[in-house]
Amino acid sequence: DKWVVKAQLHSGARGKACGVKICTSQREIAEFCDKLLGNNLVTHQTGPGGKMVSSIYVEEASDIAKELYFSIVLDRTSQKVTLIASTEGGMDIEKVAEETPEKISKIVIDPAVGMQPFQARQLVFTFDLPNPAIAAACPRVKQSYSAFGHTDVNLLKFNPMVITTDFKILALAAMIL
Repeated sequence: DKWVVKAQLHSGARGKACGVKICTSQREIAEFCDKLLGNNLVTHQTGPGGKMVSSIYVEEASDIAKELYFSIVLDRTSQKVTLIASTEGGMDIEKVAEETPEKISKIVIDPAVGMQPFQARQLVFTFDLPNPAIAAACPRVKQSYSAFGHTDVNLLKFNPMVITTDFKILALAAMIL
């Protein structure tokens, strides 16, 4: 009975800029799309001119138990892949990094060895999940790392990645650069 409607553009903070809305009818979805499509959405990341919304994503709403942040990035300084995780997923991960950096965990992967199973478990344990969710999350971390390694990307980010009330792992928003 609910859908999440999201403006698709190369910028974060869309929710704070009214670019994401929970809708309860097809009419409400259509009205929201009409309002956004072809117009500029201004976020703190786009600058004052904003960016034009040319596409919109509609997804079924999820019963979220917990929001998480998870990313894989190539650290050019160390020339190693770094897994970054936080229990503070959602819209304000930059604020978390600035104000409470202890809530962000990092695991550095040696590219000569690759990610080891214990490293996936170590990352998942930082999420403080119930056991059924841990069992579901470890394979997702491994799959994400594999996807990162088999593509020519510098960043793979899920924010938020969520645990549903029935312990499913879902990426509600993702970015690949």
